[in-house]
Amino acid sequence: GPYTPYYYSSDGKSLGYSIDFSTEKFFEMIDEKSNLFEKIYVAKVCYDINTQIEILSYILNNYMYNNSDNNKNRTYEYHRLFDNINICSLFFKHESYRYEQEIRSILLVRSDQTPSKVKFRSSNGVVIPYVEFPFNIKNISSVSIAPSNYDMYYLKYCVHNLARENGYSEINIIPSEILFRN
Repeated sequence: GPYTPYYYSSDGKSLGYSIDFSTEKFFEMIDEKSNLFEKIYVAKVCYDINTQIEILSYILNNYMYNNSDNNKNRTYEYHRLFDNINICSLFFKHESYRYEQEIRSILLVRSDQTPSKVKFRSSNGVVIPYVEFPFNIKNISSVSIAPSNYDMYYLKYCVHNLARENGYSEINIIPSEILFRN
């Protein structure tokens, strides 16, 4: 369900939005687009450090057990081990973010394809790679707006207009109930 994204705009100058999808529609959307990417991983984010350690231990033990045979291709298995660790780490977050109850999707894209699907944008002087992922705006259940210095009625109006311009007039906008503090 929706939550108040207070932590994302505590300076009052940037705006924070939380976009909520129904789980069912989210997975339908992922299934529809799965052919656009090399692989898609979808899972709930793990916030518990002990569970994170258990997962990594399982991966490492599995690697050790499967590589006791000297006839195996060690380079392939070694790369597979680190791929598995890297993918799992993308689903790990610190426990202080547990309130988010995030479901994360990871899209694997080959950067050596021509033309590449990877695009780039700049944010605060940092170049950030991204992949465009088309989705139907009607899959959005609600949009929560974080507290800010801006007039909340104006922000709600802007989000409604954006949705309407994209063919969706039935969007649920949830203004934050938390008061903004300077």
